Amino acid sequence: MKRKSIAAAAFFCAACSLYAQDASPITIPVDPSQISIVPSSPQNSPAEDPALRKLAIAEALKEAQADFKSGQYLKSANIVAQTFSVLQDRDDFESFLKSVDLPMLSKLDMELVLTKNVPPETSTSIKKIMEVELGAAVSEAMRLSASDIKGAYEKLRGAFEASVAIGEEKLSAFLGAIDYVVLKEGLGGVEKSEEKAGEILRRTKEISKNAEKMARLAIANIYHYATFSQNAVNEELKALASRNEKAKEILNPLADIESESSDDNVSHAYTLLADIALSPDAEPFVSDFSKISPENQKLALSYYDKAMKASPEAFVLEGTAPIKFVSLLLNGCDGVKNPERAVGILNSTKEELRSQILPRYNRVILFALYSDNPETAAKAKEIKDEYNKLFPKEARTSGFIENDASFAYNLGIGLKQDAEKSWQWAVKGAREGNFYALWDKIYANAPDFEKAKEDFKKLPEDLQNDKALSAVRGLVALSENKIEDAANLVYASIKEPESILPVVNRDLKMIKDLIEKYKSLPNLKRDVLEAIDSVSKAAEKAKTDASSEDSPAESAAEM
Repeated sequence: MKRKSIAAAAFFCAACSLYAQDASPITIPVDPSQISIVPSSPQNSPAEDPALRKLAIAEALKEAQADFKSGQYLKSANIVAQTFSVLQDRDDFESFLKSVDLPMLSKLDMELVLTKNVPPETSTSIKKIMEVELGAAVSEAMRLSASDIKGAYEKLRGAFEASVAIGEEKLSAFLGAIDYVVLKEGLGGVEKSEEKAGEILRRTKEISKNAEKMARLAIANIYHYATFSQNAVNEELKALASRNEKAKEILNPLADIESESSDDNVSHAYTLLADIALSPDAEPFVSDFSKISPENQKLALSYYDKAMKASPEAFVLEGTAPIKFVSLLLNGCDGVKNPERAVGILNSTKEELRSQILPRYNRVILFALYSDNPETAAKAKEIKDEYNKLFPKEARTSGFIENDASFAYNLGIGLKQDAEKSWQWAVKGAREGNFYALWDKIYANAPDFEKAKEDFKKLPEDLQNDKALSAVRGLVALSENKIEDAANLVYASIKEPESILPVVNRDLKMIKDLIEKYKSLPNLKRDVLEAIDSVSKAAEKAKTDASSEDSPAESAAEM
């Protein structure tokens, strides 16, 4: 056997690097300062002591920190790279993160550029490690952004510099935007700094003109949507005065660009400016155009036109913006309203399969519009057939498009908000066999059971008697003191989980009341009682379990 002894624990990593290349097992003696590589056959390889390995890693990282502080950057970088190559579990990785952060990696990367005779593999490894840490930092910061902006920003300390170092243009723009807003506004206890914020924009411009454009867009999005992530709204940022004015100020240099060629970023800038004009509170859809001044409607129209001209390809993928544009053309004021153009845009973009919303809701809007006119009934049927083809052949699609039309009218998705039409389409969907929208209308969104009962009574009699609503009908019977009818109806719905679960989840108290009243009947059916009782207990247990998971005390106990 060939044996190579390493005198210092700091050189453990170098040894491990050789191990990685030779696929030879590592042996860590009792004394962690003495580390050996022992190439041997797998069946003869001694077992590694994890505790000693972790100790050796810790000692190596101490050495790397000391070398870094003393200006021995190449030596520090070598140890960092070699250590990272032999991390084996989460504990190893977390220990590594405590010793080697993004600012340290960025500094090492910069110094290696200025240092002679740097092994290429070392420089490459440092950049790779930055990539790994960047991904972890961004993910964790986005998770924290809603509740702890200071903690979120701390996770991103040095992230902008690291992204610049590894040449990630888009990520640099995004991280630079966060740095800009935090520094400029002094969020989360971070000292306000106009100068440092301005420096961020200058740095992104140095990366590339495109990076500066993307940074401006990201900054404007943060201001407008009051968020550092797509899913979380930060209250501290939301409270800033004149957020949209700040967004427009940042976007103006992009909006002033006259480009002959397609420019996605300029298109995005115009789209965001239109969104600000139409929905300053960043609503996903614009439901009531009467609340928007004709001036702002006309301004938004001009911005959408410019966005389409700057990059038609980018515009159709711009989230809900195409739907807002169509809504404006269908429901806007005089001088803006243009239904023919709206239908043209819907037809021209409905095949854009890269979009999450256009293929489906473009067809829903067209279907609803064509259905309003008996002369276009054939077109409505054609659109419905196209819509159904968006789903797998085996999928159940009966009533789907009618349900979507109900939601579109309810929320103002392309179509003008109309409660009565939303109700009519919900009924049509139910007649086709899908009660989803109707459930939403008469039950899920009802403030109390009395309102749910009132809406239920408005339904045509055949739908009231449909098996999908038997549980609701049972509760209606209970409210009218028809105990036996109520029990039989609820019992009949138990075989249909889609029908019974919303009821027991929403009105469990009424179900328990039914059980107690049914028990007093002389002619009760034991199987009916037991089935309803079983459903009630299952729902109660699920509610208790959910409550326990949400309990701070429970969470603390687990910790």
